[in-house]
Amino acid sequence: MCAPAAGIVLIADYAELPRLERFFDDFPDIAERDRMRARIAATELFDNVVAHARDPRPARVSIRLSPGPPLKLDLSYKSTNFPEFEAELAAARAHAALPSPSRAPRYAADDRRYRGLGLTMCLAVASGVTTQAGLFRHLVSVVF
Repeated sequence: MCAPAAGIVLIADYAELPRLERFFDDFPDIAERDRMRARIAATELFDNVVAHARDPRPARVSIRLSPGPPLKLDLSYKSTNFPEFEAELAAARAHAALPSPSRAPRYAADDRRYRGLGLTMCLAVASGVTTQAGLFRHLVSVVF
């Protein structure tokens, strides 16, 4: 029998990464491969929230793992710039669909950084990533 779904609420701060990693390490009864895929996606999405989400208060990030099948990760948070996240996810998705030689990381000269690497990793380890903008909180769902 699969373990029941479980969740954790974190403050959007890099100091919370060890708690996030422990949540996945301690989750019972899922295959190690699935655990690592979910952990990669969760840490990359959490990093994206910490680095880029805008919220007037210290943001809280809710993460829920449902063992399935299929294994599903939900991440919800409040942000005033969620459409920018959705645009970056769409760009990462389009970039991943390019022929192999064209899939070099996207460098944004104006920002002086590579863009979308974490989202590209999420897309690579997942079978699907969806978003849902909400009135009070936004949801990113990842299915493995």
